[in-house]
Amino acid sequence: MRKSPTVACSQKKVKMLGTKEHDELLRRFETAYAHLRLDKESRELWGKGQIYQNGEANALFKAFELGYAVGKCAERLNLFD
Repeated sequence: MRKSPTVACSQKKVKMLGTKEHDELLRRFETAYAHLRLDKESRELWGKGQIYQNGEANALFKAFELGYAVGKCAERLNLFD
C-alpha cells in the first residue's frame, strides 16, 4: 500500500542549513530575485528562518524553499513517472 505524500515526506526530516544544497538554493533564489534587496542576516539568525534582512525577500525565500521541498518529496514518491 502506498503511503500518503504527507506521511512519506514528513518522516524524513532533513536539515539543509549549511549544506551545499542550501547554498545552491540560495544562489538560485538570488539569481531569480536579483531585483530585491538581498542583504543577509548574521548566520546565527538563519536557524530561526531569518535569512534576509528584507522581510519581503525572506518571505519569498521561504516560499521558494517550500516549493523546492515539495518537488523533492514528489520526486521521492515517483509522482513524476
